[in-house]
Amino acid sequence: MAFFFKSRPRTSSIDLPKQAREQISKLDGPSGPAKAEELAKTLGQIKLTLQGTQGASYLSLDVALRYLLTPAV
Repeated sequence: MAFFFKSRPRTSSIDLPKQAREQISKLDGPSGPAKAEELAKTLGQIKLTLQGTQGASYLSLDVALRYLLTPAV
């Protein structure tokens, strides 16, 4: 009965920005639209982690993209 309570593996909140940066770098490739969809899901997960809501807010997505596109120090 323990299999009923197994949760699906989740990406840790620490890995989400790294995952988003990788997806941004792959947007120019041949599978760009599919990668854009994955990036949207990742940004949604980041927003859910930060704000606790899933609604689309252009301001928060803009801030997230600026953060992801800045070079790492």
